[in-house]
Amino acid sequence: MLSHKEIEKSEKALLLVKTAEELFMKHGIRRVSVEEICSKGKASKVTFYKYFKNKQAVVLYILKRQFNKAMQQLKDLTDNEVPIEQILSAIMQIKIEMSKQWSEEFILDLYSFEDTREELVALKKHTTMMWRNILESAQAKGQLRKDINIDLLLLMEDKLRELIYDDRARKLYPSLREMAIEVGNLYFYGILPR
Repeated sequence: MLSHKEIEKSEKALLLVKTAEELFMKHGIRRVSVEEICSKGKASKVTFYKYFKNKQAVVLYILKRQFNKAMQQLKDLTDNEVPIEQILSAIMQIKIEMSKQWSEEFILDLYSFEDTREELVALKKHTTMMWRNILESAQAKGQLRKDINIDLLLLMEDKLRELIYDDRARKLYPSLREMAIEVGNLYFYGILPR
């Protein structure tokens, strides 16, 4: 198996990633097999396993790539001392773009799939640290209310994310995307200064 940098240099590996991503986004993780990825990606299973340990390794590669892209966008904003309103708007736009790409099946599989859970926890930890720094910086600059407890905001975000698995909440919206936008709007615009 190759490193992420080595995969980025291999056209065949990138074709397998692109194929897997298209299939996962359309059908979810569970319904897609390595055989299907190889068939659609015009590669043998030997070639697949040269680059990836298993299907979960491709999922994690895709997640990390998208995560790194989103984190770089946020870093660019924070490095340029952009006001919190612009950062919140950018975060919402990133979430909207991801929700356009990710099918409901993919999202639900992702959070319920044992093999990706550990990596998701690690990515979430990194995201939480960055988000905490953004919020604390905005609070210090007077862009957020001084009386808001940052730990409570982070806990609220976790609890709101759990709504994805609540059938009652999902039934309120035609899609997870619309639900995510509504929840994001409630969360973000409820923390701006009065």
